[in-house]
Amino acid sequence: MIKDQSKIHETTIQVKQKLGMHTKVLLGLAMVATLFVGVSFAAASLDFKRVASRDSSYRLPILPKPVKKALTVRINTVDPTSSLVIGQQGGIETVGKFTLYAKDVSLDISSMSFEIIAPDGGIVGGHDEIDRLYVYKGISPVGFKTVTSNVFSVDLSSLTIPARGSQEFTVKASFAELNREVVPAESGAGLKFKLNDVDAKNGGVNVPVYGLGNAFNTFTSVKSLPLIFNMPFNGIGEMSTTSLTTLYKFGVTATSSPAGLYKFSFNLTNMNVNLDDDSFILFESDTTANFGNIIAKAGDFDTSQLSSSGGILEAYLDPGDNNPVQPGKEHRVISAFQTKYYVLRGIAVYSQPPDDFGVDRAIFTKILNDSWFAGNQPFNANEVDNSEHDNFIWSDLNFALYSTSTAPSTEGWFNSFRVPHFDYAASYTQLVTQ
Repeated sequence: MIKDQSKIHETTIQVKQKLGMHTKVLLGLAMVATLFVGVSFAAASLDFKRVASRDSSYRLPILPKPVKKALTVRINTVDPTSSLVIGQQGGIETVGKFTLYAKDVSLDISSMSFEIIAPDGGIVGGHDEIDRLYVYKGISPVGFKTVTSNVFSVDLSSLTIPARGSQEFTVKASFAELNREVVPAESGAGLKFKLNDVDAKNGGVNVPVYGLGNAFNTFTSVKSLPLIFNMPFNGIGEMSTTSLTTLYKFGVTATSSPAGLYKFSFNLTNMNVNLDDDSFILFESDTTANFGNIIAKAGDFDTSQLSSSGGILEAYLDPGDNNPVQPGKEHRVISAFQTKYYVLRGIAVYSQPPDDFGVDRAIFTKILNDSWFAGNQPFNANEVDNSEHDNFIWSDLNFALYSTSTAPSTEGWFNSFRVPHFDYAASYTQLVTQ
């Protein structure tokens, strides 16, 4: 029994040893398999990256951009600038500019809607001041409308804006002729045009329109205009204490209808010299060859705003120099296309001894402009004079009997705000020295 048991024990040990060897072999095979799989996976991953770098078909798909079907409007709020325009038959004024931009598709434009709105200031006008509105593509008209209300549409001739393209447009208007006794259009009335909508289609379907809202600038209709200009002047060494010294020279031209003048204002700056308040004279002439006739003197001038250093001098007109009441406060009628020349003169009073040659003496003079409307309703000349902005008072004489003495008391007088070229004239200073 003992011998047999020793054999059994020996056999058991041999079996365990064989099983241990098999286990080690299996474990080794498992490790090799795992290593092979890892290497294969890494190689496959590296190979995929290499292939993907060479073949774009392995990249993520790029989604197409959505097609935008829309129209964008850009309003030009700078050009043309706000201005006074002459209301007359046949006259056409540019009142607005804008550009249309198509997005990703071509757009067919069939009509545009406009509105007349209140101006930025002054008397509020409307459709009565307008005859027709025109739309131009470049320099070619593509539509017009006879204006009978403040909201209206203009039908356009065949017009297409290509995909991602643009087109500039110009809006022009013929202003109604001003004749107070015949037509309802009011002198001095202002307005703005506004583009409200554009009928834009792609494939017969309307597309949204963006960029609407801004209006064009303000245009005020008048029957005539006084055009102010400076005249050549050299006052170096011309100052005198014994005779009149020329201080300022300028001219006024009426446009295609008569214009009325009521008041001029000047700004004086004195350096070591005063001016005799009672010595001022404003001369008027049809030529530059002579001073002409007196149109304002002494009491026709308001000197209340002057001091030893200068200030504001206001000149009220007395054509004929025959009004016993001063200031005269009458008006000068300038006929259509007529020019009148004016010279302001006065007597200097030295504030230092005249033989003191170490003192520089000079007088600087400029005509004064107005920076805003006199009001938002029709005024007569006196009402303009009582407003905050009253440096220059004139009329387009859009009323009957404008040449009579009652004209200044008739509504239809304005200041110099937006009178063409007045800004330039008012920016120029004329100098006189000892």
